[in-house]
Amino acid sequence: MIDKAIGRYPFGPNYSLKNGDPLFELARYVRTVEGCYSIRFGPNFLWEVFNRWVDRNRDHLEPDHDYHTDFLDKLTQVKFAMGEGLGSLLAAARRTALPTRAKHLCPLAQDLARLCQALTGKNDGTFYLGCTATACGLLIFAPPAYKA
Repeated sequence: MIDKAIGRYPFGPNYSLKNGDPLFELARYVRTVEGCYSIRFGPNFLWEVFNRWVDRNRDHLEPDHDYHTDFLDKLTQVKFAMGEGLGSLLAAARRTALPTRAKHLCPLAQDLARLCQALTGKNDGTFYLGCTATACGLLIFAPPAYKA
């Protein structure tokens, strides 16, 4: 649900770029839902999503800042929906040898082990694997659609 995503990406007093850009993460979630359902949201719906985000974060927003333009800009910056980059990495990882400790696991857990092995080879072995992104990447979950 989009309302859940709006609550998940707040802009508050503890905002930090280390925690990610809330408007970008909201835009990425919107694009993820669009991709999962092969739809493209129109300007009226995007305006509604943005206004709900503003209502939720109004106390922490700068009055003279154009957050709507920022949100629209973030929508154009989204290159990968949640899990999309993981999907291609998983496809490549499936062509590699299965980690020995994962041979006794079910196929889905073996895919997860392959994905973790591939991610370990990047960024000096450090990675963050979010639940939603992982589930989308493994094709076991699609974010729920917005219900008007």
